[in-house]
Amino acid sequence: MRTKLSFAALAALALASCSSDELLEQNSGSAINFSVVADKATRADIKTDNLDNFKVWSFKTADGTTNGDPFINNMVCSKSGDNWVFNGQTMFWPTENLNFYMVATSAAATGTNVFTPSVSAAAQKVDFTAGDGTIDFVYAMCQNQAKKDHLATPINVNFRHALSKVVFKLGNTNANLRITVAGIRVVGINDKGTCTLASTSTYGATKGECSWESQASSKTQIADVAYTALTGANTLLTAESTEVGTPLYLVPQVLPTWTVTKVSEGNYTATGTARIEILCKIEQKTGEGAESYSVIWDGITSGKYIAVSLDGKGATATDLDWLQGKKYIYTLSFGQGAGYDPTDPAKPEPTLVAIKAAVTVEEFVNGVDGANGEINSDVKPN
Repeated sequence: MRTKLSFAALAALALASCSSDELLEQNSGSAINFSVVADKATRADIKTDNLDNFKVWSFKTADGTTNGDPFINNMVCSKSGDNWVFNGQTMFWPTENLNFYMVATSAAATGTNVFTPSVSAAAQKVDFTAGDGTIDFVYAMCQNQAKKDHLATPINVNFRHALSKVVFKLGNTNANLRITVAGIRVVGINDKGTCTLASTSTYGATKGECSWESQASSKTQIADVAYTALTGANTLLTAESTEVGTPLYLVPQVLPTWTVTKVSEGNYTATGTARIEILCKIEQKTGEGAESYSVIWDGITSGKYIAVSLDGKGATATDLDWLQGKKYIYTLSFGQGAGYDPTDPAKPEPTLVAIKAAVTVEEFVNGVDGANGEINSDVKPN
C-alpha cells in the first residue's frame, strides 16, 4: 500500500492593498520627494514601517511612456526623519516629466545573497539569488511624474513584493503516533533568476507582475539547492496544524516537482527534484500506558530526512507554479503515512509501512487410524 504525507499547498491572495497604509509626512517645495508605502506583511517582510532605503533610477520622458535621457542613476534614497533623501542630498525637478524605477531588499544583499539591478532606458532588470531564503525583494514604478503635480505633494511610491513567500504548518492527525520535528527544508529548486519589472501599461491598472526567468544552468545545480525553514527545534506535533519555522523568500518559478510513481508493490521511482524534507522522530503507541511508545523512525538521531513532493498548485487552476507576490502555505499533516526516504531520490522508499498480515487457517487433518481418521474403540462395562 502506498503511504504518503498528505499536505495542501494553498496559494494566498495577493497581499493587502497599500491604500490604507499611513503615509509619511513630506515637506512641500520643488525638491523631489517620496511618500513610500509597501504591502502590509509580517515577520521579515518589507513593509512601510521597516523600509529604510531603496535604490532609484529615473529617465526623462516626452510621451509619458518612452524613457529618454537618464536623470537619476542608481542613487540610494534613505529615510531621514519624515523625508527621503538621495545620497544625503536634495534632488530638484527638471522641466521634463520623469519615469521612476525603485528596488529594495530587506537586508544588505552580500555574499550568497546577490542582488544586482541593471536599469537602463531600454530595460529594467534585477538579477537575484535567494541565498539562504531570508531576503525579501520589492520594486516600484512611478511613470510620467510632472513637477507641477508635486509642488506640494510627494510622489506616492507603492512597493510590491517580487518574490514568492513560502511558510509551513505541521500537524498530526493520528492519535496513535507521537511525532517530533527538528527540521524542515525545501530541496531541489531554482535559486536564482532575472526579474524584468512590470510593463508601464499594466503596473498601475492591473497590478502587473514582474517577468521572472530562472537562471539555474543544470539539473545537478538545482538538485543541490536547499533552503532551511526550521532547524534545531524539537517540536511535538499536535492534532491542530500550527505554523513552524521561518518564512522563505524564493524565486518565482515553474517547479521541477519531485513526483513519486508506484511501479509495483514495494517498488517506487521518482522524477524531478523539488521536494519538502522533514527531520523528525516517529513513535507509535504500543500499549495502554501514557509512555507506551516504540520508535519506528528516528531521523533526528540518524540525520535522515523524509520527503514529500513540492508543488505550487493553489486554490485556482491558474496557480500552477510559484508566482511573485504570492504567499504559499504548505500544511503537512501526518496521518496514515509520512512520505518517503529520499536517500536515493530516484528510488524512494515509503517511510511508514503498515504492519499487515495475510491470515489463513489450515484445515484440520484427519488422524491416521482409519480412512477418515476415525478411531473405533470398544467400550465395555466394568
